[in-house]
Amino acid sequence: MSQKFSLKIRLPKDTYGDSISAIKPEIGNVSGRSSERLEEDSENLYFYIQSPDTVPLKASLSSFARLLLLVERITKEVE
Repeated sequence: MSQKFSLKIRLPKDTYGDSISAIKPEIGNVSGRSSERLEEDSENLYFYIQSPDTVPLKASLSSFARLLLLVERITKEVE
């Protein structure tokens, strides 16, 4: 039996919209065993990760968090 691990992160558009726009081209381009996608509605962004086990799930989550943190740091420096 093959299990998959899934993670869904909800981010408010008004807070994270610009940062997510900056890293949007990178989402889904991470090589490895996990898949990522981004969806949105009028108020929120939803980041999804699906993987066959926890190792690639953690790697994708870490990559997403690092990219988001980098964009936020650069934005603060520019302002």
